[in-house]
Amino acid sequence: MFEPRRRLISSGMYASVLSEIEKEIVKGNLLDVGTGEGTFLDLIPFSGNKFGFDIAKDGIEMATELEIQGFLSLSDLTNLPFADQTFSTILNIFTPSNYHEFKRVMTDDGVVLKIVPDQFYLRELRESYGIPLDYDNHAVVERFKEEFPKRIQKEIRSVFEIPEALRQDFLEMSPLEWAVSSEVKALAHQNPPKTATVHVQLLIGRK
Repeated sequence: MFEPRRRLISSGMYASVLSEIEKEIVKGNLLDVGTGEGTFLDLIPFSGNKFGFDIAKDGIEMATELEIQGFLSLSDLTNLPFADQTFSTILNIFTPSNYHEFKRVMTDDGVVLKIVPDQFYLRELRESYGIPLDYDNHAVVERFKEEFPKRIQKEIRSVFEIPEALRQDFLEMSPLEWAVSSEVKALAHQNPPKTATVHVQLLIGRK
């Protein structure tokens, strides 16, 4: 999953999301929670120190292949190996959260930027696999509101034209494919989607 995901991120599929993230970053140290293969962290312009971690060894090993000017580690979200009030910006892109740890390691003027899927996220992939468009992020958003009552919420929605060479990758970039049979996958690969809907919520939280 990491390799096709990297190719699609690098091709600009999430340009609208990265643009909004860039507007909210606070100068200082930046932490990418669950960085995976590191492409988001690599593409975000940032003049300070970058840190990324993941519990998946394969992801971190792939991330080291990039020329990320920063520190990468294999770490557990529930017990971050960082000192208190170290990070001005915490990125939480499509990954689980641990708000106790986030608040511990973020500076008093820091920010948590969390990206969560919205209803039509990757709708073309769901349609190809026969998965209902019934995703509901309400519980995740409400949990964030509890932790950051003064949060700001932005909806981001765009449609990406998938280059022909990456259409097979699109079918393999998400855990959604794990839920369908090999027969359904084979049919989807015969006629892969040509577009990808990126529909997410950007949640911005401060202490």
